[in-house]
Amino acid sequence: MSDIIQDINLISPYKSDYTLTEEAKNLYKIGCTALAYNKFAVVILSGGQGTRLGTSDPKGLFKINDKTLFEYHIEKIKKNIKMYKTNIKLLIMTSEFTHEQIINYFTENENFDLNVNFFKQENSICTFENG
Repeated sequence: MSDIIQDINLISPYKSDYTLTEEAKNLYKIGCTALAYNKFAVVILSGGQGTRLGTSDPKGLFKINDKTLFEYHIEKIKKNIKMYKTNIKLLIMTSEFTHEQIINYFTENENFDLNVNFFKQENSICTFENG
């Protein structure tokens, strides 16, 4: 496991004076280009239940100030669609535990007028090396 972690190159987008590094500026340009050419998608991982938040609903349906977490993400997506005059595909990964509620929520809200695709993660048994 430690070998895998050593191979990860972390991005440090800010210098000590809080300005963007050259790498961050280049990545920003790449992102803007992807948006301009409709080559951009947002993936929301929503397979987990909100039990630690004190709810039996999926975390994406958890409300803060009368908005679900999904709605906060959707607002940002729509802002970028408008700003870049583009289409952003929204991909939402669900699980056996969250799929139906999330599909129903988006259906009730007509997918918030977005291009939304859902896919369900496979369930697998997790084990640890030490048992």
